[in-house]
Amino acid sequence: MASSKGSGSCLAFKLFSAVFFVLAAIAYGPSPALAQAGGIAPFDHNTTGFILDGAHVRERCESCHVQGTFRGTPRDCATCHRPGGLAPGKPASHIPTTVQCDSCHFTTSWTPANFRHRTTQGIAPGSCSTCHNGITAQGKPATHVVTSAPCDTCHKTASWLPAGYSHALVAPGTCATCHNGVRATGKPAAHIPTSAACDACHAPGVAFAPISVGVGTMHSSMAGPAAAGNCSTCHSGAFLTQNAQVKPSTHIPTSGQCDFCHASTTTWATALFDHATASPPAAGRCSSCHNGATALGKPTNHIPTSAQCDACHGNFTAFKPARMDHVGTAGQCASCHNGSYNFANALAKPATHIPTTAQCDACHLGGFINWSPATMNHAGMAGKCATCHSGGYLSQNAQTKPATHIPTTAQCDSCHSSTTTWATGTFNHATASPPAAGRCSSCHNGVSALGKPTTHIPTGAQCDSCHTNFTAFKPAQMNHMGTTGQCATCHNGSYLFANALAKPVSHIPTTAQCDSCHVNGFIAWSPATMNHAGLSRQCSTCHSGAYLSQNAQIKPPTHVATTTQCDTCHTSTVTWATAIYAHDASANGNCSTCHNSVTALGKPTNHIPTGAQCDACHAGFSAFRPARMSHAATTGPAAVGNCATCHSGAYVFANALARPANHIPTLAQCDTCHLSGYAAWSPSTMSHAGLAGQCSTCHSGAYLAQNAQAKTPTHIPTALQCDTAGCHSSTTSWA
Repeated sequence: MASSKGSGSCLAFKLFSAVFFVLAAIAYGPSPALAQAGGIAPFDHNTTGFILDGAHVRERCESCHVQGTFRGTPRDCATCHRPGGLAPGKPASHIPTTVQCDSCHFTTSWTPANFRHRTTQGIAPGSCSTCHNGITAQGKPATHVVTSAPCDTCHKTASWLPAGYSHALVAPGTCATCHNGVRATGKPAAHIPTSAACDACHAPGVAFAPISVGVGTMHSSMAGPAAAGNCSTCHSGAFLTQNAQVKPSTHIPTSGQCDFCHASTTTWATALFDHATASPPAAGRCSSCHNGATALGKPTNHIPTSAQCDACHGNFTAFKPARMDHVGTAGQCASCHNGSYNFANALAKPATHIPTTAQCDACHLGGFINWSPATMNHAGMAGKCATCHSGGYLSQNAQTKPATHIPTTAQCDSCHSSTTTWATGTFNHATASPPAAGRCSSCHNGVSALGKPTTHIPTGAQCDSCHTNFTAFKPAQMNHMGTTGQCATCHNGSYLFANALAKPVSHIPTTAQCDSCHVNGFIAWSPATMNHAGLSRQCSTCHSGAYLSQNAQIKPPTHVATTTQCDTCHTSTVTWATAIYAHDASANGNCSTCHNSVTALGKPTNHIPTGAQCDACHAGFSAFRPARMSHAATTGPAAVGNCATCHSGAYVFANALARPANHIPTLAQCDTCHLSGYAAWSPSTMSHAGLAGQCSTCHSGAYLAQNAQAKTPTHIPTALQCDTAGCHSSTTSWA
């Protein structure tokens, strides 16, 4: 429809968009979700309730707002994303689903799509093969473990792998039945020598690692002597690949077995000296051992202290983390914080620090945890502001007077009474004598203080009539009290800079004052409510196409041909959408009387061939969609041989799916096997009647995707047909 508008309509659309977006920006301020309209001012699309993100952000406004129409634009995916719609729709190979596009697809891109396997989307447990058949979605590979269980028995919906194979039914000690290096991974050549079953160490159903290592379990079932006291049997360096670690080169020299100190068979890290059992107790006497000879001692560059190690090092596992105990160090900061011990986090004063000989904790009161925040103690500094607030210590937040400051040589605290912020240095109008209210011009005259600019809206009112605070001139709100019917006095184009907007050139012609239609309390031009009272049957006066930018819409090219005024059918002055033709009972079965492609939209040329009236399938008069194919005339004896009439591949776009190329070869009609009431192809029940002895025709491996399973690699070798007496007598299960 938009292609027939011409350049005039496009210009009108842009002019309207410009006014709309400027007004919206003025009314609501900047927003992070902005849409552009041909280089014109930004508009906050979030205010419509439909947030633009992803690929929608890059679309032109007119891609969705066709014919300059803003209200009534579809919000659901399928209205635009459909065959023949404004945007690409669902392809023929799409997984069958009736849910909205954004249930799986994101606005950033169609793919990858996040399909959610929820029952609300028709995904029942155990139905994986409906889609995961190797065609619609990834299916079972040829190397898959032999099983007839549904995919979701082991595989999760998040991904195929890893698969959680349940070993619940596997008898303990029988791991090697499958884990023999052929059917499943077996014991590597470099494995620790043992004849025990895999699950003696490896937890079943998880993985080969981690292994269960505990005295009396793993270590007792290994080949050779019991593990206790015999660690070096495996921890000799020969089995490093099996995580049988050895003593590092830095280990304390000893010939004792590992478990003499390392009580855990899962980690070396527990081999810490038990300080709790030391006799006498270890607390407060660290230096008895940690002297650099018996055990690690204090490094030469340690912060100078005679305190025991555990005064700061709070655990016996490692020297770190350590927390400096500042108890009793008040006023002694410079002993350590002098630059010599930066590596130990004893930071020193930076070169740009405010000059002072005071100890650090005079200002840094954070409990010795960090330098900041620090609170400058201004006690005794009255009248001395310039000592620090001179510009030399900006990095320390000692701010200076800005270039626009009132010229003065007085100290800062003459006006700025706070030592934490400059902002409190505002003249106190409340204490002015006489009171400041209503006599702003006494000072704000351009000499004593800032006065009214020459371009100010003409008024004799005092400043505080509109400027409601004494902190700044902004924000200011125009007091329109008593100005009813006088809009043109200011809104004449002379005071645009002050937000006194004027009527645009494309405005609907009228001599009425602005507040005749713009009735929202002088806050913004829009929304404006057009008063249609007394304009019955005069629609074409404005709805002629000349005022599209003012939302005076016109008939689209596809409108039913008529010369009557709009309100003959469109009874609402707010929206066109209420002009739906009233289809009374006489319309039933008579659709083609009007829907003949002349009077009203008719059947498309690629419609499924039928002589039935539209309402046989299209159940609503408001739109052709949704429509549901009525198979009433194709069921029963009359249906035999009729499926291929539509399900031939010519009408796939209308969801009349055809037989796929890899379908089991058959000349039977679709409903011979597909018995689901025409709702879907699957599930389908294969009729094996009359096919005795012909199993290999389909069960050859060529039709695995159609669930025609073939003999597995481990099947007993035979040339017999599957249903040979005594073998697979059931046509529903191999088992």
